[in-house]
Amino acid sequence: MKGVKEGVVLFLFLLLSSNSYGAKEKGNQVSWKIHLKIVDEEGKILSGFKIFYDKELIGKVDTFGEWQGIIKRRTRDPFFLTLISYLHDDEFSKRVEIHSDENGLFVFDALVVFDRLSSSLNLNSLDQDLLLASNKRKALELIYFSFSEKKEAQDKYFSFGETLKLETALKKEASRLGFFYDMGALLQVYIEPLEREGGVGSVLSCGVHVRFPHEQKKTFFEYQGKTFSSSSWVEELFSEIKKRASIPFLIKRVDGSWFLSEKNAVQQEFWNFSPALELKSHLIPLQVSTKKRNLDYETLYYLIPAEGNFCKFPDKDSCYLYSKPIIP
Repeated sequence: MKGVKEGVVLFLFLLLSSNSYGAKEKGNQVSWKIHLKIVDEEGKILSGFKIFYDKELIGKVDTFGEWQGIIKRRTRDPFFLTLISYLHDDEFSKRVEIHSDENGLFVFDALVVFDRLSSSLNLNSLDQDLLLASNKRKALELIYFSFSEKKEAQDKYFSFGETLKLETALKKEASRLGFFYDMGALLQVYIEPLEREGGVGSVLSCGVHVRFPHEQKKTFFEYQGKTFSSSSWVEELFSEIKKRASIPFLIKRVDGSWFLSEKNAVQQEFWNFSPALELKSHLIPLQVSTKKRNLDYETLYYLIPAEGNFCKFPDKDSCYLYSKPIIP
């Protein structure tokens, strides 16, 4: 009997050990158990997304906004799944990093948040109009970069090493400019190599896809530079992104004249006023003057012309107007 009991104890020990990671591990292969739930920023369920693992379609989000599955890998390292909408061609994709949980188990259960298209909002409402502009300005403070990548460098793919080098440089510059680097950011940038000359580290030009917050269409441009991923290359890339953005600015009427208002001591100043800025109103374009009034909590820049009814609702003394992109 003693031998039987010892055998039972040993069996139970091995059984518990085999499940200690929350997923089965056979040889060098690990089975990751994954559950994703897709919602918008208000917590409403979203469906209509394909899920890709290493460029391979592995499933679709169901009508309840959920997907679950098992992925077998020969490593315990984190990896990415890509979600791409097939109901809205203009919906930007999102990469989700899959990693073990806080207890080291190979189980990943997460909420993935997408923003709704601005076309679904009732923009005839003053409150929603102001809320959309205000939220967009706040959303511009978060940014996230993703990349076309494979283990080895190829014509249209970065190598893992190139991606790590580039993302490190981009995160450093984003921090310097006051951005928060966040996977859930509504400002999403996807970068892919377009032209190479030689092997690794020889990217001559990149394709840059930008999804600005609450905008229906992605913006694409080609970006060249021989000093790939250098500080100057990265700094200029941020500048190129800004040139293509339509930025909401608060304008207000003070003593009968209109001003553009910028709050002082704002941590994130990348999107703030710059010379030769032009605002779009329902009447005429407005120029922003370098002439200004400094107050304790804000700086007021004179608008040209300074008088008129530039808000959509003429009885209002403040509203948001959008800047005209330097490069449409």
